[in-house]
Formats: sequence, C-alpha cells, structure tokens
Amino acid sequence: MAHGSKGNLTVAQQLLCGGISGGVARTITSPLDVVKIIMQCQRGPVETRKYASVGHAFTSIMATSGIKGLWRGNGVALVRMIPYTAIKFAAFERYKPVFADEEGKLSNVRRLVAGALAGITAVAATYPLDVVKTRFSIQSHENPKYTGVLQSLGLIAREEGITALWSGFSTTIIGVVPYEGGQFMMKEYIASLWNEHMDRYGAHTHV
Repeated sequence: MAHGSKGNLTVAQQLLCGGISGGVARTITSPLDVVKIIMQCQRGPVETRKYASVGHAFTSIMATSGIKGLWRGNGVALVRMIPYTAIKFAAFERYKPVFADEEGKLSNVRRLVAGALAGITAVAATYPLDVVKTRFSIQSHENPKYTGVLQSLGLIAREEGITALWSGFSTTIIGVVPYEGGQFMMKEYIASLWNEHMDRYGAHTHV
C-alpha cells in the first residue's frame, strides 16, 4: 500500500480505516439496531403488538432465537456498512479541498456541506444493500425468504421491480444531510480546537 505524505492518508488507507471502524461499530451496536427495526415495523394497537417494550423485545428474541438472534442480519449489514463508512470518510477527505479557502481552512458551514455530500455519496453507492439489510432484520427466523445478498437483490428486483431497491432513498437522504454533515462538522471543529490548544502549549500531537 502506498504511503501518504506525513499526516495524510492515501485514498486506499482512508477506505481501509473507514471500513474497519464502520464494521466494528456496526457489530457492537447490532442488537440495538435489530430491536429498533422490529419496534418500528410493529403495526396495530399497542395492546396487540408482539413486543410491548424494548426490554421485552430483547428477552423475546433471545428466548426464541438465542443470543445470536440479536445479531440477525449483521453479516449483510457489514456488507453494506463497511463500504458505506469507507466511502463516507474517503469522500469527505476528497471534498474538503474543494470547499477550503485560500489558506486551506474550512468554516463550520463548509465542513457541514462537505460532510453532507460525503454522506450522500456513501448512501448513493450502497443504498440497495441497506434495503437488503432491513429485509433480513424483519423476516421470519423460522422461514426466511432472503438467504444471501445477491439472492436478495435479485429476488426483490424480480418480485417488486428494480425501483424497490431504492425505496425510501429520498427520505434517507433528508436524514443523512444533517446527520453526516453535523457529525463531520463537529469532528473537524473539535479537532481544530484541539490542535490550536496543542500549538499554544508547544505540543505536537495533532488530530
């Protein structure tokens, strides 16, 4: 792998670091995501729903599917999350110079815009995998309809049309713009404050 200049990562290194961080974070938080999706997909009056609360959902899933049920669909989620996070961080580093001023600095507004565009880029590149991940999370464990990423993509396209793989895309983008934009804006802002603090006291640990 080619080495970047001091303090900078190559595109390949950015993709690798972003992919690993996304995969680890997704695996750790998988149980919360599984329960969240199940609770969101429940319909009908509250008293007739299968899961009465988040705690009840956790215990019910473990009782019927074992602890592995809390990681249902995590493999598919990683297929989406690893490239999503890798593309997001790499894209942000590509967008930063575009929005930087003559001194190479970004205002908070420009950081927000660059972060939002990075999020949109990542979503656009991986969205069908997100649809598959959701289908895996909510399908019956006893009689699964979707068995693999390629099988799921093909089945959805055949049964529902290719546009079904992009169902909800515009709504997702509406959420991604403030979320990813704000995330990158705060990350860069805090990093700049830290670097200023280190420079002021003669330290050399920059982020």
